[in-house]
Amino acid sequence: MTALKPIENMTKVRGVPSKRYPPAKVCSHPECTEDAESNHHIFGRIGEDGDSWFVALESGGPGLWNPDSVIPAVASTCGSGTTKHHGDLEEHRAWIKYEDGEFVWYERQNEPPGSEGHRPLDTIDAEWERIGPLKPQPGEPARPYKRPKRKENEGPVQVVSFKAPQEDPEAAERIKVKVAELLERFTKGGHKIGKTVAVERALDYTLLNAERDEF
Repeated sequence: MTALKPIENMTKVRGVPSKRYPPAKVCSHPECTEDAESNHHIFGRIGEDGDSWFVALESGGPGLWNPDSVIPAVASTCGSGTTKHHGDLEEHRAWIKYEDGEFVWYERQNEPPGSEGHRPLDTIDAEWERIGPLKPQPGEPARPYKRPKRKENEGPVQVVSFKAPQEDPEAAERIKVKVAELLERFTKGGHKIGKTVAVERALDYTLLNAERDEF
């Protein structure tokens, strides 16, 4: 038996290739203080290798993946297999749901005893008690690289430069205009970012949607 899914439509989830983050040392159950013994893949084992520790959620329309929607999706639990809190998830005595941007632990209530191979209640008619948000997990930003630290007073670092070809001397000016448009789009709502961050977000968005787009 596999754990219940945190969202209703799993087609809106995809695995993100990235390094693992160090698992928590204590069970993620909101009220548990036991040592963690296993790692629970909240969305199941997805991704090319079936072991993605980060997922991206569909955002902005069918098949569109927003870099800001990438979240860590592996939580530490006490027990393993069918024991303790890991077992509660696998045996559907507990349920981790993704609600309003956070993972919340629920526990099944008032279940009559079941026979072997048969559960009398399913998620539709079961009663669930909200226990609370999971303990914070030590998930790092889902980046396949780490920016090098800069020394103080080192000044700005040139990330990349563009040279306009002789046959198209206006190319550089077009890029400047597009960067300005990106900056305006990403700073709506009072969020201030620099040109480099705006370009990086646009590249992240393109890479996440590369499988859907035709080049």
